[in-house]
Amino acid sequence: MKRFIFDTDWWTDCDDCTALQILCNKHNKGEIELYGVVINAYTEYSVRSVDAFLNENGIKNLPIGIDEKADDFAGTPKYQQILAAYSDRKDYLDGVECYRRLLSESEQKVDIIAVGFLNVIDELLKSKGDVYSPLDGFELVKNKVGKIWIMGGKWDEDGCCEHNFCNNARSRIASADTLENCPVPLVMSGWENGNDIISGRNLDKNSLIFKAFDAIGHGKGRSSWDPMVTLLAVSGDVEGEGYKEVFGKGSVEVETGKNHFVPDEKGKDCYVIMTKPSDFYADRIDEIICK
Repeated sequence: MKRFIFDTDWWTDCDDCTALQILCNKHNKGEIELYGVVINAYTEYSVRSVDAFLNENGIKNLPIGIDEKADDFAGTPKYQQILAAYSDRKDYLDGVECYRRLLSESEQKVDIIAVGFLNVIDELLKSKGDVYSPLDGFELVKNKVGKIWIMGGKWDEDGCCEHNFCNNARSRIASADTLENCPVPLVMSGWENGNDIISGRNLDKNSLIFKAFDAIGHGKGRSSWDPMVTLLAVSGDVEGEGYKEVFGKGSVEVETGKNHFVPDEKGKDCYVIMTKPSDFYADRIDEIICK
């Protein structure tokens, strides 16, 4: 069974909730294991908000980590306080500590789904050995992570600036470092893959996922950037999920956040291109989250 850590900004948009709903449903059906959640953007409500969402889906006491320094991203979160009212959780770990603990304890390789900013992953890669493992972060990731599935970049045009990569200096540096130095394969799904895919079109209006959608004015559905890469990661079947891969090496300009890609058939990293009509992806997502 594939094991996942969900790395999310849980910030201004609700497609993170769609992605987490997919993981919760797949976890509950025994198709994957949701091993932990790391939050890469900070509000005082973030941990309780995520915990409430997990609890509603029957997942209790899942390890949660957060980067408490990461409170400087642009945008105003609107649903976290609403969801946090349903949880009184107080225990959580620092984001890097959470990663190091979970990876060191796992006897199998873990895949990471990163649908926000890459600051915690970047700090993980630069971390030193600790009580959990004598390995530094680079070696720990190399030994314990299978792939990192990233919603980030815009790959249909060279030199684009996409939100997750260019939000602020923190995200630009982390994105540039991660794409340059990560020792395991990166599979990247860009902005172009989710923008026109509207999912969450028939959510239960009593559910927390609907409350999150409604809080930001998308009660009738929202673009699907994060669930697209999440569903692909869970499946692992690139062609079956309606994509083709372009292998090579991606990069991000630290000064601007612009992304670039040099194709190379022998490269370990790739971005994915949609091969099917929009309804194919939207229906696949809604089939999971709207039941």
